[in-house]
Formats: sequence, structure tokens, C-alpha cells
Amino acid sequence: MPFYPNLKFKKNDPERIKKERGVANIKVLRKAMNRHFENSQKQQTLYSTIKIATWNLREFGSTKYKGRSFEELYYIAERITFINCSIN
Repeated sequence: MPFYPNLKFKKNDPERIKKERGVANIKVLRKAMNRHFENSQKQQTLYSTIKIATWNLREFGSTKYKGRSFEELYYIAERITFINCSIN
């Protein structure tokens, strides 16, 4: 489970709105993924299946395309918690 200490905010935090949006979107993402995996598990009982996914991390930390915002990195971290990862 990811740990998001940088999403905590204080009363006069200038980035409060951005952090609140990030937290809300992570909750929505988490619920959607839970629903997806619950539905796919029901189908897997009927068939023997293996799911393979790839993710190109070449530009992960690059600033080539203006980099990634903290919010995008949190969404990526949330997604990675739901999959088994093998990085080559």
C-alpha cells in the first residue's frame, strides 16, 4: 500500500486544493480498480487465464516532456500496488 505523506495539508497550505483533488482522484481510482478486479475474478473461475501487461518506464523520471506532476506520480504508485511487477 503506498504511503502518501506529501498529500497531507495544513490549514493555510497553498497547495491544499491540488492535494485534495489528488486524494479524491486516488479514492476514485482505487474503487474503480477494486470493482474491475472483482468482476474479472468472477470470470476467471470459468476459465484458466493469465493476464500479462507491460508498461514502458523509459520516460518515467525524465523531464523530456515537462516531467510528471506529483499527482501523476501518485496515480502511478496507486496503480502499481494492484499488480505484480517485474522490471527488466
